[in-house]
Amino acid sequence: MVKQKYRSKFEENVANKLPNTWLYEPERFEYMQPRKYVPDFVEGEAWIEVKGFFRAGDVSKYKSIRKAYPNKRLIFVFSNPLKKVRKGAKMCMGQWADKNGWEYTTLDKLEEYLDGTNTI
Repeated sequence: MVKQKYRSKFEENVANKLPNTWLYEPERFEYMQPRKYVPDFVEGEAWIEVKGFFRAGDVSKYKSIRKAYPNKRLIFVFSNPLKKVRKGAKMCMGQWADKNGWEYTTLDKLEEYLDGTNTI
């Protein structure tokens, strides 16, 4: 059996918490020409995006993805929802998600979140 390679240890930790029905980066989805979006994990119409931090442009990228795929359920798994969106920002990642109506959780609450028994 070939061991799955992940882009980060955090993604690997999330994978270890997910049921094996979730696929890791199975395909690319266009969200803005000519860009492509690759969700970290996919199950049916749900996507999970693992975020330890935001890179420049990520905030607008996810808004574009939502516009291009309004029927997809995008769930963020933040390493720390209290981390600032960017250096010098007043808003943290969890506040950004709340403000924009995104679903999010943390690694330690992921299983309960997916079961519907716990939310942030």
